[in-house]
Amino acid sequence: MTPRKRGGGGHGVSFFFCCFQSSDHPEITYRLREDFALQAMEPALPIPSYDELDAMFSELVDELDLTEKHREAMFALPAEKKWQIYCSKKKEQEENKGATSWPEYYIDQLNSMAARKTLLALEKEEEEERNKTIESLKTALRTQPMRFVTRFIDMDGLTCILNFLKSMDYETTESQIHTSLIGCIKALMNNSQGRAHVLSHSESINIIAQSLATENIKTKVAVLEIMGAVCLVPGGHKKILEAMLHYQKFSCERTRFQTLLNDLDKSIGRYRDEVSLKTAIMSFINAVLSQGAGEASLEFRVHLRYEFLMLGIQPIIDKLRSHENSTLDRHLDYFEMLRNDDELTLSRRFEAVSRLKIIFLIMVLYFMYRYIRSGNTVQYWLLLDRIVQQMVLQNDKGHDPDVTPLENFNVKNVMLKFVPEKCDVDLLEEHKHELDRMAKADRFLYEMSRINHYQQRLQSLYFKKKFAERISEIKPKVEALSKASKEVLHSRNLKQLLEVVLAFGNYMNKGQRGNAYGFKISSLNKIADTKSSIDKNITLLHYLITILEKKYSKVVIFSEELPNVPEAAKVNMTELEKEINNLRSGLKSVESELEFQKKRPQEYGDKFVSVVSQFITVASFSFSDVEDSLSEAKVLFLKAVKHFGEDADKMQPDEFFGIFDQFLQSFGEARQENENMRRRKEEEERRARMEAQLKEQREREKKARKAKENGEDDGGEFDDLVSALRSGEVFDKDLSKMKRNRKRINSQTSDTGRERPITKLNF
Repeated sequence: MTPRKRGGGGHGVSFFFCCFQSSDHPEITYRLREDFALQAMEPALPIPSYDELDAMFSELVDELDLTEKHREAMFALPAEKKWQIYCSKKKEQEENKGATSWPEYYIDQLNSMAARKTLLALEKEEEEERNKTIESLKTALRTQPMRFVTRFIDMDGLTCILNFLKSMDYETTESQIHTSLIGCIKALMNNSQGRAHVLSHSESINIIAQSLATENIKTKVAVLEIMGAVCLVPGGHKKILEAMLHYQKFSCERTRFQTLLNDLDKSIGRYRDEVSLKTAIMSFINAVLSQGAGEASLEFRVHLRYEFLMLGIQPIIDKLRSHENSTLDRHLDYFEMLRNDDELTLSRRFEAVSRLKIIFLIMVLYFMYRYIRSGNTVQYWLLLDRIVQQMVLQNDKGHDPDVTPLENFNVKNVMLKFVPEKCDVDLLEEHKHELDRMAKADRFLYEMSRINHYQQRLQSLYFKKKFAERISEIKPKVEALSKASKEVLHSRNLKQLLEVVLAFGNYMNKGQRGNAYGFKISSLNKIADTKSSIDKNITLLHYLITILEKKYSKVVIFSEELPNVPEAAKVNMTELEKEINNLRSGLKSVESELEFQKKRPQEYGDKFVSVVSQFITVASFSFSDVEDSLSEAKVLFLKAVKHFGEDADKMQPDEFFGIFDQFLQSFGEARQENENMRRRKEEEERRARMEAQLKEQREREKKARKAKENGEDDGGEFDDLVSALRSGEVFDKDLSKMKRNRKRINSQTSDTGRERPITKLNF
């Protein structure tokens, strides 16, 4: 956000919101103030040449984040005015010298606060200091030059805020800190680059939506205002629907928007008189219904409104009237007028639907009723609703404007469960003379029973179907075992690491237990348990890593030479051999059935012999290949176990490689902890360096607050969007149009006497 001087006679640009004059998407624009005045001052330097001034002025205008139209207005100013603005801004920027370093400070602070998740252990003063810092960032994002926001974005500041929001404990979620973090996102969205960055971030809107789970009223209102305003931004409406679907899963809602309707209906405790929250919810609902796909599609509005009506919004609206709040009533009026208008339009459309289509719809519904009248019908009706939605809502290109996915039916394998038992076969045989009178199911069983070796054939085909899948599960295990054995045998860095560990052990155990020639690999994981006598959080492993980084830098990345060890640590040799044996016996059974079928006379159309013969040829080769690979892997594994002095008869792969895998994990964690300790130390030093700059920043904040109290505009373009949504001003044009339509309809009704007045539907 571009910095602006406040107070009478100051210089700068004022922003205003003008999105209600046309039917296009609302856009954010700027204009110069009518009373635009420059501070009386004499530039210290003479005016440069026209081309040079234009180049310098262009750089300055870029920082103001203006639209092309208003850039042209700035460039149209006389040269003297341009030079005066340039000198004035440069002087202001000199006063703000060092601002580009502040984003780093705030990002470090956010990361530090996110790392210490809980507020339980914090003193009240420390909690207030945290909030003060975040509020300071919010102000900086609004008032600092464009380069501050750009640097904050480039340093991944948004991700830091989102990570903080994701990692908060309950106490932080309910605190002012949560509200301030949402305020930072709102401030960032006041800037064109910041807004684009938030909207393009893969998780941002979903994480913002998660904040609806708080009981903090101020936070909920801030979140709803942001999300409502995002609905008005091109491409934002779909993101909001996706975010509400994400929130449904996040908060285990039965259906989308359930939490919002619950909050809208609450009338006890803190929710009783919270008109601001109820207004924010209604403005959000109206934005969701009327913007994006809802702006052009009647069917979409009806479909989406149906969700709110099913959740009981109409009686809630009737109850909300008792607040007698003009802004809230404005949103309630808009919801009901839009609903009545849509229902009238829809009823007229149905009058034009042919009788044939209506009959067809009745037949479909009757069929569905007959088919699903028993058992759990809810999922069937949900499926029917989604199918109807797909037919009605999708546009010419076949796209559905909603984001709810179209998911009894998963079909389970029924190969072998329905093989007729001998008693069934005998019973069917007795009644074979009544074949034509048998039910379809009984007749099917009878025909199955007449197929020779029916069960064996089915089992063979089932084995064929599953063979490739089972081989693909075994192969990676065998390969991991083979490769991991080679890796631990040939890794130079692992060898050098073990030498350093041995040296450490001999040094620490000098005397009777020193001068050892080797150690059991299981001792590796005891290094992480040997703690410092000074700091219990520091272990021998932390110290070992520090030494390795200084003296043997290549050894530190020894894990790169052992990529297959984690997978090999999951291999249980007993289970692996059992799987191989099952495949072997299965192949033999199929071969036996194939030989049996070959000896029988071949029936016309029976392809069992040809299909299974081809399968046996390919499967035998694949199985033989896996068997050979397993034999080779066993040899390599035994060699690796003996190389490290372990008992090859007792040590299994999951145990042997599990030792290395655990050490790899501990090593990686300890290395990261070392890095975190280094960062904390650097952070403390950086804090001290930047304390002075922060103090200066807070002085500017005081001036900004003072200017705000004097009546100066402190909001940016996104704030204007939020304000228009909050007041309901954004819906004014639609309300006026609907009122005109209503007058025309009432007039027609009084003339003809044939149309009935619109009434509320009861759901």
